[in-house]
Amino acid sequence: YQATTLGQCLSEALQEMIDHDECSLEVAKKILDYFDESICTKFAEMAKKKKDKTTVKASLHSYNNVENVWNFILEDPKFENLKTGHTLPEIKYLKIIAMDSKEVFKNLEK
Repeated sequence: YQATTLGQCLSEALQEMIDHDECSLEVAKKILDYFDESICTKFAEMAKKKKDKTTVKASLHSYNNVENVWNFILEDPKFENLKTGHTLPEIKYLKIIAMDSKEVFKNLEK
């Protein structure tokens, strides 16, 4: 999740702190690892609680699979919550990174 906008902002803030000797590299790495673990855990909790379904309609721009990690680039995605009918603002591209959840949780347990 470090590749998300939020993750990149966190990385930039930590780099500034390292540059100003306000944080060590080891602490910054631990913070980024904790960020990834926390986001993954929160998404798993949300998935168990939420029963709403959302549809995504888009054109597939490109895809790639490396070591069981899928990368999809969707062009002009349209999201709609089937329960509420709410839609998200339009965006040009959406990148989805997906992998087998069993692998993710196996790594978290270590």
